[in-house]
Amino acid sequence: MDLSIIIVSYNVRSFLRQALQTLQDASKGLETEIFVVDNNSIDGSKQMVRREFPDVKLICNPDNAGFARANNQALSRCKGRYILLINPDTIVRPDTLQKMVDFLDEHPEAGAAGCKILNPDGSLQLSCHRGFPTPRAALLKLTGLSTLFPHNPRFASYNLSYLDPDQVHEVDVLSGSFMMVRREAVEQVGPLDERFFLYGEDIDWCYRIKKAGWKLFYAPVTEIVHFKGESAKRAPRLKSTIAFYKAMHIFVRKHFGSGCLPLPGWLLSSGIALYAIFAIVGKLIERLLVPLADFLLVNLGLWVALSLRFRWVNWPQAHLPSFSTQQWLRVFLLFSSIWLVSFYLIGLYDKYKYRPWRALTGVFVGFAGIIFLVFFLRTYHFSRLVILYSWGLNSLLVAGWRAVAWRILKARKSAKLRRQKVLILGTQEDALYFLNLVRQHPELNYEILGFVGDSHHPEDKVIEGVSLLGTTKNLPEILKECKVDEIIVTAQTVPYSQLLSLGSDSKNPNVHFKLLPNSFKAMVAQRQIRRPEDLPLIDISYPRRWSLKRLWREISS
Repeated sequence: MDLSIIIVSYNVRSFLRQALQTLQDASKGLETEIFVVDNNSIDGSKQMVRREFPDVKLICNPDNAGFARANNQALSRCKGRYILLINPDTIVRPDTLQKMVDFLDEHPEAGAAGCKILNPDGSLQLSCHRGFPTPRAALLKLTGLSTLFPHNPRFASYNLSYLDPDQVHEVDVLSGSFMMVRREAVEQVGPLDERFFLYGEDIDWCYRIKKAGWKLFYAPVTEIVHFKGESAKRAPRLKSTIAFYKAMHIFVRKHFGSGCLPLPGWLLSSGIALYAIFAIVGKLIERLLVPLADFLLVNLGLWVALSLRFRWVNWPQAHLPSFSTQQWLRVFLLFSSIWLVSFYLIGLYDKYKYRPWRALTGVFVGFAGIIFLVFFLRTYHFSRLVILYSWGLNSLLVAGWRAVAWRILKARKSAKLRRQKVLILGTQEDALYFLNLVRQHPELNYEILGFVGDSHHPEDKVIEGVSLLGTTKNLPEILKECKVDEIIVTAQTVPYSQLLSLGSDSKNPNVHFKLLPNSFKAMVAQRQIRRPEDLPLIDISYPRRWSLKRLWREISS
C-alpha cells in the first residue's frame, strides 16, 4: 500500500466532509487507506463518516484523547509505505497526494516532507516550514525582531521567512496539519509523544526524526488550503492557552532539560511559565471586564445614594451611621456582591450581556435580595431610603451603559442586515440550488447580482433570469463595476487550486468569500433557514489589510 492517511477530528463535521471528499479525489492512482479518529464529537461527525464514507476506517474515542494519542491509535494500524497526518480543516488539490508520494520516492534520505500550506487568502502559513524553537529563536520571535527582519537569517531562524517559499529546501520542523512521514522513520523513532495534548507534538516528532539522521523537506511541488485552528476553536480558549504553554514546557524539559547555552533549562521553563501567566491573566481580564464595570458602577450607585440621603438632601433629618472603615468596606462588598450574583443568575454575563431590560430585572432581583438580607442583619439596616436610591441609581447606571452598548450593536447589526449583494461563482447544479434557496427565503436579505462562470462559459448569457456577468478570469473587473458584499464559491465549477488566488486577485478587502460545500443540499435539509448564519457555508473570507483610511473608519464607527 502506498499511503495511509490519518485525520483526527473534533466537532468539525462540515470541514471533515470537505477534507474527505478532496482526499478521495486525490487518491486516484494510489493505493490508500483513510483513518478518521473522532475525539468524542457531538456534532454528528461520526454518523456522517459512517453514512457518506463507508470505506473510511473510523475510530471513535469515548473522550477527547488529544491529537498525539488519537494519531497513535491509527498509526499502529497503518499499512502504507508512507503515513500522512492531515487536519480535517484542509482542502487538498487533486495532485497533492501523488506529487508528495513521488517526492518521497525520489528522496530516500527524507524521513518526512510537507507541501506548501496556504491560508484561505492564498498567503503562506509560516508554520509549514520552520526551524527548531531554540531559546535564541524563541527570544527573537517573542521580542518581535524576527518580524522586523524577516529576510535576515540571523533573526528569522524560526519562521525561515528568508527562504524562497517556491523552492524545495531542508527544514527542522513541518506542520502537523500536513506531514507525510516515511514508515521506516516512524519505526525508528516511535509514535507521537502522548504527553503533548494539543500542541507541540509535531515539533517533538520532527526533532526526533531529524536527530535519528533523517532529513525533513519542505516541498512546494503542490499545495493545500488550511483553515487553521477549527478544532481548537471548539475547545475553551483558556484550556487551549494552557495546553499550548504546557506543550512548550514539556518540549523544553524533554530536549533542553540539561541546559542549553547560554540559558539553563530551569530559566527557560521559568520564562515559559511567566509568559503563560501573562497570557492567561490577559484572557481572564478580558472576560472579567463587564463584571468589573458593574462592580464599579453599583458601588458608585451606593456611594451616591449615601450622599443623597445623609449629605446632599438629608430628608428626613438623619445622621450617617458611625461605622468604621472596615464596616463600610463590608457594606459596599456585601451590597455589590448581592447585585453581581443577581446579574450572573439572570444571565448578564452570558448571552444577555448587553440587554438593558434584563439588567433592570437583575437590579430589581438584587434590590429584593438586599432588602431580605438586611432584615436579618440589623446592624446594616441603617436606611431603607439608601437601598431605594441605590435601586434607582443602579437601574440607571447598569442598565444605562448596556442600553448604549445595545444601541451600538443593533446599529451595526442593522448595517450588516441590509440587503447583501451576492455573486455566485459557478453555474452548475449547486449554484442553481443556492439561487432557488435564496428566492424561497427572502428573509435572508440576499440580492443575487449574477453568476460568474469558468472560462468555458460565454459572457452574454442569462441563467434562470440571472445574468452571467463573466468568468473567474475577469472577476477583478466585475468587482470594480459592481458593489459586492459576498461571493459564494461553488466547488463544482471553481477548482481548489484557483480558489486560492481568488481573494488576492480581487484586491477588495470588503468582499467576503464563502464556500458552498458539496454536501450543501443534505445539510440544508436538516436545518431551518431563517438567517444567513443558518446557511451551512464555509467562511473563507480573506484577511483585510489595514490602512490609515480604514483605521480612521474603524475608529469613527
